[in-house]
Amino acid sequence: MGQHAFRQAFRLTQEMVQDWSGEVARHHGLQEFRVFLTPTDDLRLALIVVPEQARCAGIGSAALGDLCDLADSWGRRVVLSPAESGGAYGTTSRERLERFYSRFGFREADDDARDATMPDAMVRAPRRAAVARPEGRRADAKP
Repeated sequence: MGQHAFRQAFRLTQEMVQDWSGEVARHHGLQEFRVFLTPTDDLRLALIVVPEQARCAGIGSAALGDLCDLADSWGRRVVLSPAESGGAYGTTSRERLERFYSRFGFREADDDARDATMPDAMVRAPRRAAVARPEGRRADAKP
């Protein structure tokens, strides 16, 4: 089966992404973890909220690492917009969030990285372009 046919047969869907993000939220004990597939097939982190009593314990980092792993395995970009200070979930500093996201490879989106329908502020390219395989092996993995 050619790569294009394979991608069509095993297409990442909005339902798969939402089910996955719910599992990650439960696994890590997040208050909120919302990830969506954009019209351009990027993964968009819409919201991540770590319960106040669990902050600075690494669960936000673990969940974001899981998202980056998912994006890498499907060869997708991840886009997001860091919250502004004083938001509904107690964000203390947009600059602090930008530093946090940059540790995972996010960078400020330039005009070429932005999409007119999704003007996100930060973007992360996949670490390796790969096609997810049903048996769990990446397309570029050695036999």
